[in-house]
Amino acid sequence: MKRCGAGVIFAALLLIVGAVSAASDDKPIRVKYDDGLEIETAEGNYRFHIEWRAQLRFENLDAGGFPDEPASDNDEFSINRLRFKMGGHAYRPWLRYYTEYDLEGGRLLDLRFEVARSEKAIFRVGQFKVLYNRERIDSSGKQQFAERSIVTRTFTVDRQQGLTLRGRLFEGSHADSSYAVGVFSGTGRSEDGDGDGRPMYVARWQWNFLGRDVRFTASDIDRTDKLAAALAVGAVSNRSRYTRFSSSGGGQLDGFADGEEGQYEIEQSMVEFALRSRGLYVEGEWHRKEIDDRVADATTDLDGYYVQVGYFFHELFEAFPDPLELAGRYARVRREGDPLRSGEETTLVANWFFSGHRNKLTADISRLENLTDGPEEQSETRLRLQWDVSF
Repeated sequence: MKRCGAGVIFAALLLIVGAVSAASDDKPIRVKYDDGLEIETAEGNYRFHIEWRAQLRFENLDAGGFPDEPASDNDEFSINRLRFKMGGHAYRPWLRYYTEYDLEGGRLLDLRFEVARSEKAIFRVGQFKVLYNRERIDSSGKQQFAERSIVTRTFTVDRQQGLTLRGRLFEGSHADSSYAVGVFSGTGRSEDGDGDGRPMYVARWQWNFLGRDVRFTASDIDRTDKLAAALAVGAVSNRSRYTRFSSSGGGQLDGFADGEEGQYEIEQSMVEFALRSRGLYVEGEWHRKEIDDRVADATTDLDGYYVQVGYFFHELFEAFPDPLELAGRYARVRREGDPLRSGEETTLVANWFFSGHRNKLTADISRLENLTDGPEEQSETRLRLQWDVSF
């Protein structure tokens, strides 16, 4: 994968060199900095936007043993994310592309292409985050908290290889809606295995009932003048060897054995809401998931939800610092008949925005209950201090 990442960066440089070599005195290249290095040909047929992102984190845990995390009671400093990103269009403005590579983990995250002749119907193909639930679609650099809620681990379908048709209809009216339907491999990021001959099917519909879209970025940094609100529903159907997905690919929830091809048949759905207005941002999701183990002839039902609210109190009290946002989140995951694999999360956060989400300092504290694979209940307090910067 590291060779793949080097290849992506090298191919990006070749595209830029090709565009520059095609330039002439009457068709010059424009170069500027606009939230990253931007290179564009005069006629507008080629555009390259390049940026880097780093996420530096100090973390303190008072206990361990939670899923995917080592037991530790020590302070820890890490480069949590280090990304190379390039996007733009080639040959025509409506032929878009985007790639993202994780330099820290040595893995290709996104490589996608879009045909966007109309914003009402955009065709996307490649490897990318499935357009399913808001919390996972949001970039980790555009969230209110240092990490996503405990709901994500159980219910996200994360990155997949496949294709999507998406668009926005009736813009500006009370019927304003966004939709996305897709077909994917159902085996996770960079996996070649089949899903027992059945792909993953995903559908999402979002109703912007006030005629204004709620974009995929948390916190009302721009202090939205008019209330924007949205309701969304989504559904997923998949059969594969996996019961969960993450940026690392396919994997298993606690208590599930490594699967055979097509062992786990999964049906899941979600309801989501979001709103922003004058410094206030509210977001929440409810999920259900049914896992049918076709080998063990057993069915497992899970449900979960989270609600988060953030506000810039400068909007109420002029003496309160303008760049400071305070927020809180509560989340719960429940596995039917198995309380030791159910869990709760309560998190408080303070964000200081130096330059929006592109340069911010985040401090949050979480209390986690249960959510363990052990025979006894566990709890954990987690403190994080994080600097997220893009350039």
